[in-house]
Amino acid sequence: MLLILLSWIYTLFTAMVVGVSFNRILILTCYDSIISIFHGLFGIMLFTGFWAIVFPVNTYFHVVLFLITCFLLGINWKPIKLVVQNILAEINGLSIFLKSLLTIITILILVQCATAPVLVDNETYYIQTIKWLNEYGLVKGLVNLHLFLGQTSGWHILQSAFNFNFLTDSLNDLSGLGLLLANVFAFTKINTFLKSDNPNRLYLFIGLLPIANLLLFQFISAPSPDLAIYVLSVIIFYQFISLYNTYQKEDFLSLIVLLAFMICIKLTALPFLMFPISIYVKYYKQTQLLNIRIVSLISISASLLLVKNVIITGNPLYPLLGFESLKSDWHLPDIIATYFKDYGLAYGYQTTPDVFANTSFIEHMKYWLFASGLHGIFNKMIIVLLVVFPLILRKWFNQKMYWIFYITLFITMIILWNTSPQYRFFLPFILISVLIILSLFNLKKNTIKFILVITTTLVLITVFIPLNKYVLTDNSQHQETSFFKIDYVIMPHNNSSFPVEYKTKAIGNTIINIPTNANFFWETGNTPIPAVSNPQIEYFKNTFSIEPQLRTNHIKDGFYGRRLLKK
Repeated sequence: MLLILLSWIYTLFTAMVVGVSFNRILILTCYDSIISIFHGLFGIMLFTGFWAIVFPVNTYFHVVLFLITCFLLGINWKPIKLVVQNILAEINGLSIFLKSLLTIITILILVQCATAPVLVDNETYYIQTIKWLNEYGLVKGLVNLHLFLGQTSGWHILQSAFNFNFLTDSLNDLSGLGLLLANVFAFTKINTFLKSDNPNRLYLFIGLLPIANLLLFQFISAPSPDLAIYVLSVIIFYQFISLYNTYQKEDFLSLIVLLAFMICIKLTALPFLMFPISIYVKYYKQTQLLNIRIVSLISISASLLLVKNVIITGNPLYPLLGFESLKSDWHLPDIIATYFKDYGLAYGYQTTPDVFANTSFIEHMKYWLFASGLHGIFNKMIIVLLVVFPLILRKWFNQKMYWIFYITLFITMIILWNTSPQYRFFLPFILISVLIILSLFNLKKNTIKFILVITTTLVLITVFIPLNKYVLTDNSQHQETSFFKIDYVIMPHNNSSFPVEYKTKAIGNTIINIPTNANFFWETGNTPIPAVSNPQIEYFKNTFSIEPQLRTNHIKDGFYGRRLLKK
């Protein structure tokens, strides 16, 4: 816990300095302190991403980042000092009740981050993605080694800048810091709501975000891009609603920054473009004056996304199929790309590709709607929202900005039903919708406090008491629950739930490390790179007649998929 806290203090210091500097470049003269930190994280992600194109994110990177931070601190000392003072003033301005609750939540986040990570994706590609960034940077054709490495996220790029791999393998805890920042932001708003005689209900909307901690805590012991999307989507919606009737240049540019951040983290955030586009159109006379800054932000972010995709996957528009003329020679073989596109769609409907191909749309929806565990719960919730939410909007929120949100939700679901309708992709809309509905009620101040206490108590129980989650999921890996040990007070659990056990295997010109204690198909854990599970190698070899190979004698030159001659 202590080591995590120290790393967070450094991360916050760096993000604050970069964020204030970023604001000055965009000519944002006055802006929320917590949002400025998110701006800083975005700026650092961009810098790290472009650095990783050429160099590994290693000790030299940290030296350069530290020197840049010190330089920016020197030239922006006064505005940075003002941001620090504002943050301290906001926290000091909280009521004793909210200060106490925020302290408890902070400790619980630290405790959860210190325990063993239990997310399956952490063991399949989070750890390995960050290891590759730390040791080699962005590597050509990495998707040919392990399919999931093609999903390298901006959140993983940012995490690689703050995991201090040259010191320890226990600091992949950026998601915990992201959730803490969101809680601080929410508490400052709910504090204003509780103290006001004529409170703004939008403050209640964002101020109730901590009630989602019970759900969001499941994502913070690993660097999950989903957690970042959930947090940022709520903040972006808050900014959008605030802006729609009262235009502010600073708020609009911040909306662009945070949305660019979200899209760099995950392309599933693309439908949220509806928010800034509608603002841009409504206030065209004002927003057109910002065109240079807007285009610059979009161009820099899009350039990183495209270059990252070209290097790692050989396809600038990955995961889209086709566009053969745009692909590099190390692109993922079409036979594999097509198969796993079909596999991903079928998996979203809780079926296999063969079953999916031979059933009707109605049957697909039955599989999807009546899926077991959390899948079924959230799938039913989104259908209820699609049907009921227009009625709620018509009666209580009959304003254009809320209808834009509903249209965005509807478009997102159409896209997901045709690609991969997994609940984690539409969970941001469920979270926002629930908070909107809760803000409808004329909640008394004591009721709000009671709700916050109850939800925090539930989080405390789940953090310190191991629970079996078999009721929520059939996946044995997702049923695992981490729990806190006294040893974690100083040194947290390392970044994998499993010990490192592996053997080496020569495949053509490539030496691959094979985990010997893998429990599932894609698992690689913290195995030294390059790492692939043996079942995956054999499956690709037997099914597609393809195996990964180094392009040259140097790993930095990357991999390609070698087609085997059939006997």
